[in-house]
Amino acid sequence: MNFETFKIGFLSYLEEKLGNTDSKLKEQIENNSDISIFMFSNEFKDYVSEELGADISIFSKGMSEIIDMDFENGQFVNNQSSDDFTKNEDINNFTVDILNDALSNDEVKKSIDKDQNGEVSQDEAQAFIESLSDENGVLAFDKLAQETANIISEGDEEISDTQDDASEMTGTDALLDKIYNNKSIIKALDKDGDGILSDEEKAEFEDYAKSLGKNPDELTEKDIKKAVSNILDGTYKNDKELKDKTDEDENADTDNKNSAAKGTSSGGGGGGGVSGIGGGGGGGSVAPLSSTPSGVQNEEKTFDSMSLEELESEKTSKESEVTKAQDEVNAVYSGENEAVKNAEEDCDSAKEAYDKAVEEDENISDELKEEREENLSAIDEEENVISGLESDINNKEGEISNQESVIASDESNIAALESALSALNGESSDDPDVQAEIESKKAAAEAALNEAKEQLSQDEKTLDDLNQELEDLQTQLEEEEGNLEELESEKSRIEEEISKNCSKETEDAMKAYNEAKENIETVKASELETAKANLDTAKAELDDINTKINEKKAKATQRDYGMNTSGSELLDRLEDAGGDAFNGFDNLCATLGMDREETAEYIAYLCESEEWGNGCIDPVIFCAQLRQESGFNGGTVGDGGYAVGLGQLHEIAVGEVNRYWGTSYSGEDRWDPQKNLEITMLFLKECYQQTGDTEGMLGMYNQGTLDKARSADGQAYVRQVLSRLNNVPQYT
Repeated sequence: MNFETFKIGFLSYLEEKLGNTDSKLKEQIENNSDISIFMFSNEFKDYVSEELGADISIFSKGMSEIIDMDFENGQFVNNQSSDDFTKNEDINNFTVDILNDALSNDEVKKSIDKDQNGEVSQDEAQAFIESLSDENGVLAFDKLAQETANIISEGDEEISDTQDDASEMTGTDALLDKIYNNKSIIKALDKDGDGILSDEEKAEFEDYAKSLGKNPDELTEKDIKKAVSNILDGTYKNDKELKDKTDEDENADTDNKNSAAKGTSSGGGGGGGVSGIGGGGGGGSVAPLSSTPSGVQNEEKTFDSMSLEELESEKTSKESEVTKAQDEVNAVYSGENEAVKNAEEDCDSAKEAYDKAVEEDENISDELKEEREENLSAIDEEENVISGLESDINNKEGEISNQESVIASDESNIAALESALSALNGESSDDPDVQAEIESKKAAAEAALNEAKEQLSQDEKTLDDLNQELEDLQTQLEEEEGNLEELESEKSRIEEEISKNCSKETEDAMKAYNEAKENIETVKASELETAKANLDTAKAELDDINTKINEKKAKATQRDYGMNTSGSELLDRLEDAGGDAFNGFDNLCATLGMDREETAEYIAYLCESEEWGNGCIDPVIFCAQLRQESGFNGGTVGDGGYAVGLGQLHEIAVGEVNRYWGTSYSGEDRWDPQKNLEITMLFLKECYQQTGDTEGMLGMYNQGTLDKARSADGQAYVRQVLSRLNNVPQYT
């Protein structure tokens, strides 16, 4: 009986016998390939005693038994033929697994290898085990597991010998403990080269991991895994080198330039210190100019940052994963799954032995033999029918899930059209040309809405048909399962008749066959649980993509059938808002070489078009930010020469925008007012995607990193921007 068999049996015991009350233990067992985790569990000992009938002393072994084991290539080898776990005197596979699990760990091997030749000899392994044995020469596996864990954690953390104490370690703590013992991670984080991670080195890594998440004050397992991924693919190293270089530049600039000298903006922007990216009005703080303010985008783009085409491509990929996951479920039903196939092969062998025993057993009548053969044949046929139906149901559920996504898209499109039409119904203009455009938009929106509703009706009909087909399949499955139940009942009767007169050999063969049949169901249940969990995960990821696609399509629909902010409307809103943003607006017009309405039209376009801002910032607030940064003067230079133009962009910000959005701006482009605004807007959009609201976006723009977006300095900058308006518009 090997480790995986114990694992499956124990998990089944937790679920069936204990009602799965200890879900944390169940999760640990499922996700942990280290068999020693069992040794901290009293429930496992109960399982061994109650379910397997073993003497609980199986958890201790004498040195004489261990010494009798063979030892090859640094591992103990079971030299006993019996694999019966209930025989306490046997040194069985379970014992071998436990001992070798400890000896396979690099840290344990290093500790045991006294002659430091890179290999563990039998004498060294036995010396290690003997050091853990009691005065009677008995080794408790609990103690072996505890000592192994202590060696791995290098004494940093005491591990209790009870499951209760072990379960107190949070998932995050357990993950960090595992990471801090990984050689690749140690090498990346070990700044002083002593081969050991200090508390300071660990804290630096954890701060980095926090910066990748939505909440910089909270360290989550997801953030830790992202940080580890960044370390392994080299991103962490690049981030750190760039940050160190930037910090050096800032320190040199701070030494040679006083803060007053940096405030060179003629329009009141740019003064007050080094801001994260924009040079204006940072409230006097010095923040790092990280080239990765998002903190996570080096790995991959988020769905928010993807274009519709990219999302559709990602959707195709995820649909393939869903199909693959559905095939894995079907493989369990059909027996193509490797574990199920092995179990069925074992069962076939047991059946052959049983068939042979029955055939040769003269105590069994020919009539009963024939009746048995017909019954088993009917059962096989019925099981094949059921497996086919289960596969059909799985596929039909996939079709239904796809159709539900189609309907969700229809409903999203209808909602967007209704919203656009409602807005258009409230529009009117004295200008005949504008009014004609409004009426044209309304007619187009109404036609599109009617078409969308008709499509929804058709798609709902398709979904109804699919649900009916699923119901028919489930009804058929219930009928076939009823037939199988009758056949199984008949099988039990026949076997009972056979067992009354059959030989001991036949009876043993029958028992082995029935156990093999039961094992198939156990393996199927386990494999099916895993396959369905993978399918659910794949479907959930696909649903997330579909949701984001629907959102983007809805926004596009509203733009196509709605009325964008005109230049005159923005000017009216700016005048209502008042303050410096309105009073200095002519300076922006002069910088761009446009008249007031052209300038306002251009600003509104940058803020609202999908290509640029896509609604990340209100045009009025954008004007206030530009007023704060540069006083609307495209020639403004701040931060000791580092910050340039309307958005007071550092050159590092240009590189960040190029990296994130795949653009190819140069540092010189900052001196072009329009390109400066484009870069500024793209960086604002990135910040908005990372923070989700205007205050976070502005704070991150100013401070340069996600973790400082909502810092005191970042929010001071937000207040400075909004102070450029007498009446601040509503924003999110």
